[in-house]
Amino acid sequence: MYEVITIGGATQDIFFIDEDFPVKNDALSIEWGEKFLVRKCLITFGGGAANCAVGLSRLGIKTAFWGQIGDDLPGAEIAKNFKQEKVSLQFLEITGKVHSSVSSILVGQGGEHAIIMYRGTNDDLEIEAEALSIELTNTKFFYLADAGSTSEALTTEVLKLVKFHNVRLAFVPGQNQLKLGINKLAPILQETDLFVLNVYEAYELLDLKYQKTELNTCATIEEDVKKALKKFYDLGAKKVIITRDVCGSQAYDGKTFYSEPSPAILEYIDTTGAGDAFATGALAALLRGHGLATALKWGNLESASVIGVYGAQPGLLSNI
Repeated sequence: MYEVITIGGATQDIFFIDEDFPVKNDALSIEWGEKFLVRKCLITFGGGAANCAVGLSRLGIKTAFWGQIGDDLPGAEIAKNFKQEKVSLQFLEITGKVHSSVSSILVGQGGEHAIIMYRGTNDDLEIEAEALSIELTNTKFFYLADAGSTSEALTTEVLKLVKFHNVRLAFVPGQNQLKLGINKLAPILQETDLFVLNVYEAYELLDLKYQKTELNTCATIEEDVKKALKKFYDLGAKKVIITRDVCGSQAYDGKTFYSEPSPAILEYIDTTGAGDAFATGALAALLRGHGLATALKWGNLESASVIGVYGAQPGLLSNI
């Protein structure tokens, strides 16, 4: 039996790194026809579910990944990486119909980044859910992450597996899942053991009004975040964590509110995958029998390590 099967996307990430990317009015500005020569380039791997699978496996947690790759060179490299990281390939689906997902990530000064992504085979997993239902439920936990454009159908299929086979669920919604809105997400929240999202996503889902600059004023938003945590709990999620950038993180389990300051980071190299790393550390703590207070600390340790290097996976920890 697996401890966790992660569900979602896997990508090959190509990083272009330079402190002098042209910026105008705080926005990246490269004109059509322009050639910009970067100082560094790195090829690695990403995708929310893939990042979690690798992170959990490094901590000794028996993990499988359920997702799709193409029958192409990036797909072969993604599969090779999983194998090297001791992530089970049992549910890794290979298709010749669509290419594997690839991202180009431009990283500038201070770790800020812009991502250009081809999703490729990250979508349409739900067509395999019924055929794989028995094998897929040979696990304690599902970790549902960045499903793509068909995420409503996939989320529904995962919900069926969770309800009928008594599998626990960690839900870390991606962009397309968030677009479904709180009403469509409510049924899956009712079956969710751990719900992790950032403060911007929480505000968006609950239709709270804010000025983005205020989210960096920690005292201003603490009470609002508590209200959001309680709302998600009332919708059914048993444990809820909201990360707040430089303001740290907060959590709620129906009885107690928890808070943890942001980790002390000497230098922000690259923020890609920091949220995935946090969720990975938090879930690992819960799997090892710890409570939410420790989950916030482990999430901090993972995200701080990832932020200290380029890429979403190289900084993931081998022990905590």
